Amino acid sequence: MTVEEKLSHFFDSSVSDARKQSEAAIEEYRENLEKDFEDFKANIDLLASDRLKIEETRIRREMNHDLSTSLIQVRKELRDKHDELKNAIFAEVKQLLDTFRHTEEYHLLIEKHIKNALEFAGEDLVTIYLDPADENLLSDLTAKFDCRIVTSDYSFGGGTRAVINEKNILIDHSFDTKFNEILEDYTFNGGGLHE
Repeated sequence: MTVEEKLSHFFDSSVSDARKQSEAAIEEYRENLEKDFEDFKANIDLLASDRLKIEETRIRREMNHDLSTSLIQVRKELRDKHDELKNAIFAEVKQLLDTFRHTEEYHLLIEKHIKNALEFAGEDLVTIYLDPADENLLSDLTAKFDCRIVTSDYSFGGGTRAVINEKNILIDHSFDTKFNEILEDYTFNGGGLHE
């Protein structure tokens, strides 16, 4: 082989080796790039998933806050409406009681209260108090019953109060006391929530 042939053979083999090394380096570089790209995609997907969860949590919190605020407002409106209806009902009851106080049934109720108080007191002295607005009943009741019947110094809305001093007992059949007890304990169970 001549020198030129040797040189040509050396050149071809060097170029062939360089080409193989270059292709191997390029292939390795491509594999590394593809691996980095897959890692990058996985990282981006993970970040997007985390961001999505954070946003879902934030939106859920906002919705819960808005719902809670709305519920508080609805409960306040419901309570206000409840109070409004309760006040209207009891204003009407108060008017009906005032009307009842001018009937014969009211006079009979007062007599019944006095009889019951006298029976309860037995031999003990009892003082019956009438509301100042019922002073017109005083003479008739005093003539009918053998006990001390007086007009109270302050109004209690009708009815009677009886005091048995020996036993330290107050029998309270006043309309104001009964009215206030019912008013305090009254709950309005109307509407769709209680059906």
